[in-house]
Amino acid sequence: MRLRALLAAPLLLAPLTPAISATPPKTGAICSKAGITRNYDGKKYTCIKSGKKLVWNKGVTIKSPAPTPAQTTPPMPTPSPTPSPNPTPIQSPTTSPSPTPSPSPSPSQSPNQNELDGKLCATEKEISRNVAGEYWCLKDNNGVLRWSKNMNPSTSSGTIFKQKISDVSYTVPTQPSQSLELCKIQQVNYQQGELKTGFPTPVPSYKSQGIVKWALVPLEFSDLPGEPNFMDRVSKEMQSASDWADNSSEGKFKIEWQVYDKWVRLPGTSKDYLIPPESNGGFIAPDQQRFWQRAITEADKYVDFTGVQAVQFILPAGQQIVKYGIKGNNWYDVVKNYTTSEGTKIDLFSIPSTFNDEPNSGRNYWSWWMYHFMGGLGIAKYGGSTATELHTYLIQGSTEGARELGGWIRFLVGWMPESRVYCRQANEVSTLEMTLIPLTENKQQGIKLAVFPISKTKSLILESRRVTQFSCTTPTERNGVLAYVYDATLGHMSEYFTAIAPPGRLNESASCFASQSRDLLLHEGDRVTYEGITIEMLAHGDFDRVRITRNS
Repeated sequence: MRLRALLAAPLLLAPLTPAISATPPKTGAICSKAGITRNYDGKKYTCIKSGKKLVWNKGVTIKSPAPTPAQTTPPMPTPSPTPSPNPTPIQSPTTSPSPTPSPSPSPSQSPNQNELDGKLCATEKEISRNVAGEYWCLKDNNGVLRWSKNMNPSTSSGTIFKQKISDVSYTVPTQPSQSLELCKIQQVNYQQGELKTGFPTPVPSYKSQGIVKWALVPLEFSDLPGEPNFMDRVSKEMQSASDWADNSSEGKFKIEWQVYDKWVRLPGTSKDYLIPPESNGGFIAPDQQRFWQRAITEADKYVDFTGVQAVQFILPAGQQIVKYGIKGNNWYDVVKNYTTSEGTKIDLFSIPSTFNDEPNSGRNYWSWWMYHFMGGLGIAKYGGSTATELHTYLIQGSTEGARELGGWIRFLVGWMPESRVYCRQANEVSTLEMTLIPLTENKQQGIKLAVFPISKTKSLILESRRVTQFSCTTPTERNGVLAYVYDATLGHMSEYFTAIAPPGRLNESASCFASQSRDLLLHEGDRVTYEGITIEMLAHGDFDRVRITRNS
C-alpha cells in the first residue's frame, strides 16, 4: 500500500552563541579565548575548544614549588619556578602559527634525557613530542614560558599539528604510464563466492552505478513509542551517506532518499524483538531474521517501496533491544525471497544498534550504512575484529576513523576513472616525479592513484589523503600521501594492505570512538623505502608532489 512519504532534505542548524561566563571558572562553563588560564580554589583552569564551543576544562591542582639548593653559600632552600600544571590539549588559535612536532629522537635516547617538564621554552603554545611524552609551551604563574607535560596526550577532538603548506601545481609524471592491465593485480587463492581484494572486478550483488532510491522507515512499539522529531537524528546522516557515495564514486553512484514520515508500529511489545547476546553473531541468527521479516511485513502495509534498493530502519531514541545492529543483504534467503506489495525486491536493509545514537561517538548511521553497502559490491572486509594500523584508514576496516574508500578499492569496483590511475612496473622506474590529486578532489583532473607492481602478487600503491567532512580528526592533521603494499595472496578479513610509513610516530586518539592509530602518511620532507624503492614527499599543498626512485 502507499501512504505518504516525503523526500529528505538536510537541516541546516545555526549554532547559538552563549554568553561568556563570569569568574570564578567552572568546568564546562563558557570562556572567551582558547588557551587563557585562570587559577581558582587551588586549581588552574584552561579555556579549551570542545566541539564548536570554548569552555573551561576540569582544572588541574596547582602544585607547591619544590625546594632546590641555591647556588650561593651558605645553602638555603630556594623555591624553583613553578611550572604550569599538566595542560588539557587545545586547538591552536587561527592567529598563531601552527605548532610543529619535534623530530622523533633516536632509539638510544632515554625518556629521562628528553624530560622537558619545567624547562624554559621560547614560543607560547608550541608543542614538542619525544619518547618521554608530549609537552606544551605555556606561561607559568609568573608569566615565564616553560614546557608543561601533557599527561593525557592525543585526547583533543581538534587538530593540533598542522602540516606545512607549499605551493604545488599539478604537473604530469616525468615518466609515462604503462598499460593499466599490468596493474590489475589478480587475487590468487580466490574461492567462488568470497568477497574480493583484487582483480578481476567482483560482480556486485546490486546496482552500484547510477541513481538508486533508499527508504528510511521508523519503527516503534506500544511500550516504546517513537519521538516526533526523529528527523533531527537522521537528516544529516542521510545527507552524509549521499555525499560520501557521490564523492567516492566521482558521481557514478548517487543515493536519493524516500522517508516515511510516520512511525510504523510493530505488533507486540519491544521485548518481543529483543536480540539476546547469543544472537549478536550476524544475520544468520534466527532472532535477527525474524526481526527483519516482521519489520518489512508491517512496513509494507504503509510504505510505497517501488524502486527501492535499500531500507534503512530506525528505532526510537534510547532503545536497548538491538545493541549491535542488524543488517542483511539479498544473498540471504529471507531477504531475497521477500517481494513487496509493489513487486520490489529489497537488496539490503539495516536496523541500527544502540551505539549509532551515542553522542560524539563517531559511530554514525551513515558510515555504518556505507560499510554495509560496500560488502554487496564484493569488497572484502579489511582485517578481523582486532584493530590494526590501517583499520581506521579504510571504511571496509572500520566505520570510525578516516571513513575513506581507498584508491585501490575505487579502482577495483570501477568508481575511479582509469584516466586517474598511473601504472608502471617497479623494475622499470628509475627516478620519477609526479603530482597526486587528493582522493576526494573531483574537480581537478589528474592522477589520484599510482600503482607500481613489484611482482605478480604485490604492488606498491600511492594515494593522496585529506581530512574531510567525513573524517574523525586526530591531533596530527592527516593530510599527505599514504603509501601501502597490496598482497594479492590475502583475502577477506585479512590485512591485505600494509602501510609503508615513517618510524617513530606515536598512537593518537581520534575525535570519535575509533581505535588509536599512528599517523601513517608521508608529509613534506618524509622519505620511506620498500624493497629498494624510495618514496620522497617533496611538497604538500593543494596537491602532493612525490619522487619515486629505484635503487640500483
